[in-house]
Amino acid sequence: MNAGEWVINWLYQEQLQVDPEWSVRTDGGFRWWPNQHAQTIEVVGQEEGPDGAMAYQISVQTDFLRGFQADDANKTALNLLVPPYTSMSGPVIEDESGKVSLRSLVRVHDGIRDWIGPIISMAAVLQIADAEALASEVLLEEIGAESDLSGHPDNGFRAEPDEMAHIVDNLIGPLGAQPCRWPAEEFDAAVEDYMQGPPSLLANGGGQGLTVEFPYGEMSSLCRFTSDEDHPIYQNGLLLIQSFPVGEVGDVEGSSLALAMNQLELQQGPSGCGFGGFHYDDGVLNHRCFLPNALYRPGLLPNLYFAAAERAHRMSSILMDTGWEDMWDENGQCRAKSSTERMMEVMGGDPNSKTREKQPVSSKAEVLMPVAMEEALARKLSLDQIVEFLSDQPGVTEVIDQRPIVMIVKFDDGSGIGVNGKGLDLLQPRTEP
Repeated sequence: MNAGEWVINWLYQEQLQVDPEWSVRTDGGFRWWPNQHAQTIEVVGQEEGPDGAMAYQISVQTDFLRGFQADDANKTALNLLVPPYTSMSGPVIEDESGKVSLRSLVRVHDGIRDWIGPIISMAAVLQIADAEALASEVLLEEIGAESDLSGHPDNGFRAEPDEMAHIVDNLIGPLGAQPCRWPAEEFDAAVEDYMQGPPSLLANGGGQGLTVEFPYGEMSSLCRFTSDEDHPIYQNGLLLIQSFPVGEVGDVEGSSLALAMNQLELQQGPSGCGFGGFHYDDGVLNHRCFLPNALYRPGLLPNLYFAAAERAHRMSSILMDTGWEDMWDENGQCRAKSSTERMMEVMGGDPNSKTREKQPVSSKAEVLMPVAMEEALARKLSLDQIVEFLSDQPGVTEVIDQRPIVMIVKFDDGSGIGVNGKGLDLLQPRTEP
């Protein structure tokens, strides 16, 4: 039995405990009705890795909408309304059928099957909950579609949901009401142990999260791991956001691009782990994935980092037509530049003086500095817009307006960021002698 078959059987028999009365076995897996949104879990492909080992692609697909007209207005609405509420999946338009599904697509091999299996099962039950929550009257009215409900081919519609359909109320919700389970020291350790060299250009930890930048053409893309932003349904957990500037292409083109990337990543072949989905927002293509508290595992962060790096590589190749094959020279110097290096060039500083020096991070301001720089450069923000962006971040206590000299955004750990005509200044909290 190969790794793909093992995971499918484990999901069916042990983890999800699928009722044969409400399921149908397929060539690659099974289709089941945990409630009235059917879900299909199958091995859909295989590939040979660099070491010759076989990996198998496992698709988790939940019926979501039908009667969807894929015009510009509906694509834009789908891009706007769905991503904030999904967790480990993304919406995929199913060709010309008028159907939209929620999908995850995961690469599995013998070396990871034991720890990736429970994560796939969580993605499956969250898709069930996502489909139920998102198929509201407001969403359906906005995009003119219907909820894609169905029944078992022999037993019809299910009157009582499977117990897995209640897992949000029974497990994920109660755990989500607790503080984030990812401890600060794990973020710091991940930065220290894995992100001080290629493919990372710049990485910062500190507090409940981290930021890391990857090559993106001659510039960089930003990846954030944060536990400060609650999910509207599942509450506390870990939010992963990767941002890829695409310019002011407009909502219609940007939404179409996001949905096309979902189709590539979640239907044809994943880069990275295959959880989460893309959406477009104001000149930036974002990939978003939320892991609820129930999914906390010690040591998971490095795996998520390497998955993010793989996705960043693909996006640089597709959107910037620049792979990473010769990105670093023989001395380990990268021709792509981090946001800090680019900002220093704009300000007339010497980027080489700070390039890749390891700087200890101890404040929220230090974590948010590269994020703000990336936003400012990607979106060409004015100083007022930078302040507005910073003001929306967690932990802000006040904004001190001392224009025309400076505006200061202060955080609850005593640190701050000064915004003036020359750029951004880091203000560290005072320490007792």
